[in-house]
Amino acid sequence: MKTVLSLILAFNLLFPQTNYNKKSIDELFINWNKSTVASLKSLKENEYAKNRLESRLAYWKIHDENQLNSNSIRYSFLKILGKKINHKNCIIIEADNSGEYYLIQNFVVYEKSNDKIDIEIYRYDRSKGWILEKTVANFEENFNAIFENKGTSFINRDDIIISHFQHGEIISSEYFLFGTLKNDEVKKIISIEYN
Repeated sequence: MKTVLSLILAFNLLFPQTNYNKKSIDELFINWNKSTVASLKSLKENEYAKNRLESRLAYWKIHDENQLNSNSIRYSFLKILGKKINHKNCIIIEADNSGEYYLIQNFVVYEKSNDKIDIEIYRYDRSKGWILEKTVANFEENFNAIFENKGTSFINRDDIIISHFQHGEIISSEYFLFGTLKNDEVKKIISIEYN
């Protein structure tokens, strides 16, 4: 028995185990924050954008976009998604809703075909963490139309972040201050009831 334990210890010292999943989540978390912060910084001409950078970093519990915090609400969301983020085309819509109480919610959109998507709706609960509230399969919507900022009217009473991922890598993350997003497709998605 002593010999077996010695061999296991020697093997672990010579060939340390790397948690590749954690490493990829760490990198994705930082890259996602960098992409979102870059989008937010591009809005500097807007007076409301001046304090958003500081408030977003505080909300994510980081000091700058290069910092890793595995206790961040965003990091915990990536852990919940796990390998689903490796989908060929995926969008995360962070569409919190302030009102009588503050509702933290994310909508994850997976491309199925040109005119069909699957949607997962997550809500954050302070005591339970992220909760999958609803899954909608074969929702009729054009995946690529989600990226367009054109529609009939402004849809967001609160800030919205739309992030595009492909095969587990961040492609883009666009920050829309309240009252700046015109997108009927996003409006349909964030209007799905789950209660």
